[in-house]
Amino acid sequence: MRVEALTGVILIMIGVILLLIGVAPRLLESIPKLHPIIYTQVSLGDLKIGTSPLAIIILTILYLFFALRS
Repeated sequence: MRVEALTGVILIMIGVILLLIGVAPRLLESIPKLHPIIYTQVSLGDLKIGTSPLAIIILTILYLFFALRS
């Protein structure tokens, strides 16, 4: 398997996990708070935006790696 394909599969799996993490607190209120580096949520009125700083850092490193490689 090529490196790009493997990276794509890993990123899709990370995305699915992050989606599940975002939905899980609403479904199960008893889930303990996640560490802020794993999942951070910002509320703007009724709009809630969630992100993972760890995923952003990893994706930035991967982007720079592949951009500088070519």
